Amino acid sequence: MNMHPIVLRPAFLPAEIRNASGNGGGTFIGLMPIVGNPNNTIENEDDTPTSVELAQFKRELYHKVTHVIFRSLRKRSHHGDALSCGDKIMRVVYPGFLIHSVDGEEGCSTCGTHGAQAKHPCPKCLAEKTALTMLSKHFMPRVQEVMIDIFRNAKKLGSSSRMALLRDSGLHFVKNTFWKINNSSPYDAYSYDLLHAFDAGEWSKHLWPLVLEKVTKEHGKKFNYLKHHNLIHLPEDIENKGCTENYSTRPGEGFQQEGSPASIWTNFKNTESQITHIDENQEAIACIRMFVDLHDEELSKAMSAEDLTDGNEPPPRPVRCQDNYAVGSPLTKITIDILENTKGNLPLYRSFRSKLHEFLKSELDKDSCPRGFLTITPYQCLYLTYMSLEDWREKRDILHCDPSFHNRPRYDCVVINTNPGMSQKSEKPDHGWPDEDTVRHGQTRVRA
Repeated sequence: MNMHPIVLRPAFLPAEIRNASGNGGGTFIGLMPIVGNPNNTIENEDDTPTSVELAQFKRELYHKVTHVIFRSLRKRSHHGDALSCGDKIMRVVYPGFLIHSVDGEEGCSTCGTHGAQAKHPCPKCLAEKTALTMLSKHFMPRVQEVMIDIFRNAKKLGSSSRMALLRDSGLHFVKNTFWKINNSSPYDAYSYDLLHAFDAGEWSKHLWPLVLEKVTKEHGKKFNYLKHHNLIHLPEDIENKGCTENYSTRPGEGFQQEGSPASIWTNFKNTESQITHIDENQEAIACIRMFVDLHDEELSKAMSAEDLTDGNEPPPRPVRCQDNYAVGSPLTKITIDILENTKGNLPLYRSFRSKLHEFLKSELDKDSCPRGFLTITPYQCLYLTYMSLEDWREKRDILHCDPSFHNRPRYDCVVINTNPGMSQKSEKPDHGWPDEDTVRHGQTRVRA
């Protein structure tokens, strides 16, 4: 039996990790059987009884499989589950599916909708087949609650009336698995697929053949097909989910190249568990290979440094800086008197002179502490370097403080942890600003 792999990729990871192969952000969780002839795709599905019967059977099988795979997520998606995050803080998280990276075939399966030749073929809206070429027209979106009501009403009707009702909404009589998982509307999660909808669809199957011919004004090409209509939903996907890299199917297609050899290594009986075991071994080998390559790279750098000295002197020590911040965009030096006279009405600058002296006394020894007349240089930019808890790489934030930054006021701020070893509370909602308990535990808000 032909099968498609199901790969779960955490949406909170950066795209370069989530979409990576090998030790990337994807986890192989199961195989989806392909029913019937793989060449009979949704492009051939219409509203005739025979086509609907076979397509509905495919959708039922699809959702029964996903029902088993995602069973453990249903209650957690509604009530949450405690999870230790990368910063060692326990948080209550609510799992859900915000993005489905699938082609048109699987898109109709996840949404339980009719095929490309049906009256309403789009998995995201109720556009009619005859209006797919109208990219400037607004169509009624598929709302999960409305689709559920249509399914419930269809259960109460006879066979012919049920089929008519479902045909008018482009739905199959299938109970969708994702309806019971919170924050997981399949119609919102279905995303524009640049690979299949544009590269291999809009361009490869439709526009490129026209370029190859001696194209005339009367070429007769009609753009009334689903992959062209999908362009109408692309701005919405970019606005809600970011750039198309976040929901590309290319990583999934790449995983099939990894999974195909694994299937050959099985005895073709109970292949799921065998492929999973092979995939775990491959991940472990890739992890070991990565550390060996890093070790070899460090040895190569050390040997190169030794070659520079001809072996007569020890290799130079690398220069390291402990400072994780820098300031920029300096203004003209001013005295403390001028600062207090111009900004003394602001709470942050009240008693600035005494606060500055107290700070200098605490940071400098008695002999180094400045006395008498002081001038200061205000800066409007702060560079903060830190280690990201997403991918453990070095990142940098640039914060600005300017009453007229490109003709608009800009006052950036960031919450930093000045005492990372201290336990912190996480029950309260994250509203963007630290509360009193958080501040007492060592988090400080810094403004540029």
